[in-house]
Amino acid sequence: MFVGSKIYDLVLSEFRLLDGSSYPLADLLVGSNTTLVYSYPVESGCYWLPAVRNGQSCWGARAMRPSEFVAYLDDILREIKSRQAATSEESRAANS
Repeated sequence: MFVGSKIYDLVLSEFRLLDGSSYPLADLLVGSNTTLVYSYPVESGCYWLPAVRNGQSCWGARAMRPSEFVAYLDDILREIKSRQAATSEESRAANS
């Protein structure tokens, strides 16, 4: 699996991967700054299952319907942007 060698802010994945597993992906991302959310197909679309948020396991959090996921995703993207801006400011200050 190529995830361990890259840095990702956000990973959206199917709950069951081609090999039938899902948990190894979450294990690889715990301790990073990554957020992982699984999609779980249901008859009328899919639910979104948060597994890792900013490197912390959140397995067992309530599943989200697509409309709830949109708001969650908006929050995550704002956090990522804020984190990247802070990192950029720290880099500029260190180079000054």
